[in-house]
Parts: sequence; structure tokens; C-alpha cells
Amino acid sequence: MDSNTSLSIVRELRRLAENPSHRDYILRNDVNSILIFVDPDEHGPDVVIEAIKALECLAEEASKNNYTRRSMRNTVGLIESMKKIEERSGYPPDCKASAMNIQHLLNTDRTPITSPDSVLTRAVPHNHKRTKESVRFLGGNTKAKVITLQIEGLIDQDRRQMCVDELIRVKGVISLTFNMKLRRCLVRARAELPAEVLGNAVKATKVMDASQVMKMEDGNEVILPLNKAAESEENDVPDYLDEDPGDSPSKDDQAVARQNTANGGGGFGHTWFGSIVNAVNKNLYW
Repeated sequence: MDSNTSLSIVRELRRLAENPSHRDYILRNDVNSILIFVDPDEHGPDVVIEAIKALECLAEEASKNNYTRRSMRNTVGLIESMKKIEERSGYPPDCKASAMNIQHLLNTDRTPITSPDSVLTRAVPHNHKRTKESVRFLGGNTKAKVITLQIEGLIDQDRRQMCVDELIRVKGVISLTFNMKLRRCLVRARAELPAEVLGNAVKATKVMDASQVMKMEDGNEVILPLNKAAESEENDVPDYLDEDPGDSPSKDDQAVARQNTANGGGGFGHTWFGSIVNAVNKNLYW
């Protein structure tokens, strides 16, 4: 790829990364497409600087919660490349400052400033309106149910993050809402997902156990233990369906949620954004 083509592509990627409505998608799918332009042995300073600025936008978004921060930080070669730029001569001070800022953003844990009843999110950037091109919030899926988990050992923010890390990996989970005071987690999930699978995910933390809270017709609650009987059933749970336009009971800007990334283009597969991503991939991988 010649330098003019590289510069044209990385500038477009930076422009997209500067738009808050696209950052979550790029974080999940195309960090490597930008990172490949940071190699100073392969690309000139102009290309590298544009790539660094694009990554800085993504790092600012990723740093908003620990899950996305860790995910971006664990991108193979990213931190090493930032250190290389920081130490390499021939780059302006603001470029090196951006490389240092990226490392700082991705290496600093952040405890969310939220109320005990808040909903945690990584699906939608915090400070923008949802557009047709942004990731759709999955809470509106009418083919979903809510499972209430009573979690023994849910005592602080670190434990809550451990729950998030395990539960979000379960296929069929849509969103999580925590009530730290009651030590409960409301899981919105596909109707086919057995509650026992969620219990096993919580148990995987090694420090917590979950039971299911059932509300009876008379209004009283019953706590049911969750066994491992349905552990193998998770593999039979289908991926997420497209969302219905109905209202969600938890359309909070801080809900942990997933997006449908089928067809390789995520929620942008048939849009101009998907075309840009495909163009990048065709130029970068062969």
C-alpha cells in the first residue's frame, strides 16, 4: 500500500473515531485496523500521527468503564507501539503526548461513580444521541425475560465488576442491573437462557454464589438455589435477534449490553460505515 493510500485511509478512520456515535463499534471491531498504521518502520510520520490521534479518541471512550478499558489495553501490540512512539525521535511533542495519554487512560482503573441501583453500560457512548448508525440498545427485545439473582458475596465494586466480566460472556444475556444494597442483579436475557447458566457464571468468580429470586402470586419472594443441571444448555442458546422498536424497561445510558455483530459488519453491515470498514480490510489484509 502506498503512502498516499495509507494516509487517506487512516484519516478517514480518525474522522470516524472522532464521532462518539461510532467509537463503540470501532472499539469492538477495528482497533487493529488503526493500530497497523502506528508502526514507524512501515509508515511515515504523517500516517502514524493520524493513527495515534484516532487511537486517543478510542482510548478516551474505552476508559469510561473497566471492561472496555481492559479490552482495548489487551489489544496485541498497542501498549508496546505507544511506548515505541514515545521514545522514537522525529515525532512532534503533541504526538508523543497523545501516546503517553493513551497509556495513561488504558492503565488507570476507574471506579464508576454510580448509585447502588444504577445500570452499568458498555454498549452506548455516554454523551451522544443514538442514531441509526449507532449501536442499538438491546433492552427492547420483546423475546426476553428478566431473571433476578441474589448474589452471596456481592460486597463491593470490584466484586460487581467480576460479575459483569463473567455474566457478559454468557450468550443470551442482554443487560445487567445491579442493586448493591440488596446484593442483587437483574439480568435481562433471551427467553431460552436457563437461570442455572447464570448461576454457574457467577460461581466461576470463585468468590460469589447466586440464587434465583422468584416472586409468588401473593407477593412473597422465594429464593431458589441454582444447580449445574443446565450448564451445557448455554451452547444451544442462539445469538441475539434484531431488536424490536418497543420501549425498554431499562434504557439507561449505563446498561451493560451487547450488540448484534452478525454478518461481519456489526450493526453497520449495510451502511456507508460498513463500506469504509470493508475497504480498510481489503487494503490491509490479503
